[in-house]
Amino acid sequence: MSTVSEYQRDWPFLKGALIVVFSLLVLEVGGTIADRHFNPGPTALETTVKCLRNEKQLDVEEGATDPIARTADRGVVRTRIEGNGVTIILSSSDSKAERIAANYSAVSAGPADAVEQRGHVVYVWEGSPSPTQKQTVYDCYY
Repeated sequence: MSTVSEYQRDWPFLKGALIVVFSLLVLEVGGTIADRHFNPGPTALETTVKCLRNEKQLDVEEGATDPIARTADRGVVRTRIEGNGVTIILSSSDSKAERIAANYSAVSAGPADAVEQRGHVVYVWEGSPSPTQKQTVYDCYY
């Protein structure tokens, strides 16, 4: 038997194996996409609340208490860190968060550093935050 005929004889098996491997790959990718679609995982709000409660041992209240915070499309969390209250406003984009921060700054009678935007999150403090207070909320940034 020649080598050419051996390759020709083995080619259908190799082709079949490649089809099986490709099919399994397509099923795996499709299953992953479907799983992410139907089981999206925790939201940024849920993750933030969990971090503040479980890791930082803080009392947390959810929900907006003022008209500006009600414009947040990802949720609002309030807590108190070392006596200083903070409202954490989650937005879906940096530009929306920038608008919310500007609205708070326009009506704020508190200290100049009481309103801070970091990405899609706005922090509104009752008083000037200490570095430790800021770090506590930064640790729970998602």
